[in-house]
Amino acid sequence: MKAFFKTTLLTVGILGISLAISPASANIYKHIDQYGNVSYSDKPSQGAEEFKVSGSKSNSKSEDEEENREEQSRDSKKGDDKESVKYKSLEILTPRQGKVVDSETKAVQVILLPTPSLGADDELVINIDGKDVSKGRDVNLSVQNLPSGGHTVSSRIQNSEGEVVIESASVRFEIKE
Repeated sequence: MKAFFKTTLLTVGILGISLAISPASANIYKHIDQYGNVSYSDKPSQGAEEFKVSGSKSNSKSEDEEENREEQSRDSKKGDDKESVKYKSLEILTPRQGKVVDSETKAVQVILLPTPSLGADDELVINIDGKDVSKGRDVNLSVQNLPSGGHTVSSRIQNSEGEVVIESASVRFEIKE
C-alpha cells in the first residue's frame, strides 16, 4: 500500500510539473481598474479575466483545423493582392462603453483588436464623432485635446481599394470638466 501511495504521489508530481511548463499554461489576463484603465499580464489578479489572444495555440482539434484552413487560404491568396483577410471581429478594447475621462488627462487611448491580425493590404480607420481621425496600420492611438462632453468612437478596416471589410461597434465615452 505504501508503494502505491509513493507511485501515485510521483505521478501527480510529474503531471503537475509537465502542466506547469506546458505552452497551454501561457495565459494572458485582462484587468480593468476603477478608472477604466486596461492592463494585460501573464499573471492573474483579482478581478482579471482570461483574455484569448488571436493566433495563440489551442488544444481544441476543431480550432486547430480551422487555423490550418485559414493558413492554407492565406497562402493561396499571397499572389492575389486584391484579396482581403476574412475578419471574424474588430473590437474597441479602450475606451470602454460609458467610460468617463477626466479632462485633466487631456488624452483618450483608443486600442483596437482585429481578429485575425490586420492583413498586409488592409488599413484601420478610427472615427470619432463622425470624423476620421486616423488611417493606417496602428491599433493603438492616443487622441489629444477632445472637448468636454460625450463622444463616440468607431473603427473599420478597409482594403486597398478603400472598400469597408468590417466595422466595429460604436463606443460612447465622456470627457468630464
